[in-house]
Amino acid sequence: MAGRSIEDKAVTEILKDTKRAAARAAAGGPQSWRGGQGKEVNKRFLNNTVLSTVYNNSKEKKKRSAGRLTREDQALFKAAERFKAKEEEVVEVAKPEEAASVRKGKVAISSNSRLQAYLKAHKEKKEKEESKVESKVEKVEEKKSGAQPFWRVVEEED
Repeated sequence: MAGRSIEDKAVTEILKDTKRAAARAAAGGPQSWRGGQGKEVNKRFLNNTVLSTVYNNSKEKKKRSAGRLTREDQALFKAAERFKAKEEEVVEVAKPEEAASVRKGKVAISSNSRLQAYLKAHKEKKEKEESKVESKVEKVEEKKSGAQPFWRVVEEED
């Protein structure tokens, strides 16, 4: 009787496996009867591929948005316009001050301040490049006017 129960358990297990394989074959075709063999993932390759893709996508996004307003900028401008409109309706003031949109955790920067920051950075960059060129010219002049070599050409007398 104990041997019979072991055979029954074996048969039930084989039937379960067969049913699972049939379900797999219905979804994945005849090759899936064999089961999941050799499905290991090369994790180093996958990680490098994902990192490269994310980096390249961010580079392309920066190129596309160069010179154009981003979605955040557009949203800030719309919010500022709405805020100004509400302010003018509620209280009419002779000279309304610039309205800054109120956002949680973000600072609204006007396009004028962005322009000023860009011009300042551009000016500093030019000055830095000019100072590099000047220092190179000075080094070349120092080399030309530097000390004479320790050796000299000796002319042989015939």
